Amino acid sequence: MAIAVGTTTTFGNSMVVAAAIAFHNIPEGICTSAPYYYASGKRLKSFVMSSLSALPIVAGFLVVRFWLLDIRPLAMSILVGATAGLMIYIAADQLMPVARNGKNGRMTMFFFMLGIIAVMLLELML
Repeated sequence: MAIAVGTTTTFGNSMVVAAAIAFHNIPEGICTSAPYYYASGKRLKSFVMSSLSALPIVAGFLVVRFWLLDIRPLAMSILVGATAGLMIYIAADQLMPVARNGKNGRMTMFFFMLGIIAVMLLELML
C-alpha cells in the first residue's frame, strides 16, 4: 500500500518511499531466506522461496494502485494515517522490546535511530 500511495504524490516523495522500502527489504530478505537455506542447504532454493514471498507485495500494489485512481483526499489521508500507525505500533510494541532483550539492546536502538535518520536524509536529497 505504501508503494501505491507513493505513486500518487510527487516524484521526490515516490522516490523516498521506494528507497526506504528497498532498504527495508534487505534485512527482510535475509530473514526470509536464511531459514530456507538452513533447512535445505540450497542457495538457489532459498533465493527463489524468498523472492516468491514478494509476490503478495506486487499483487497488493496493483490492487491498491488502480483503486487509488478514484480515491478522495480524505480517504487517502485516513488510509495513509492508518497504515503508518499500524507500522509504528508493530515496530514499537512488538519488535523493539523483543530486539532489546539481551546484550545487544543498545545496538538495536542505535540502528533504529540510524534508520530514521537515513530516511530523513533521503527525503532531503530527493
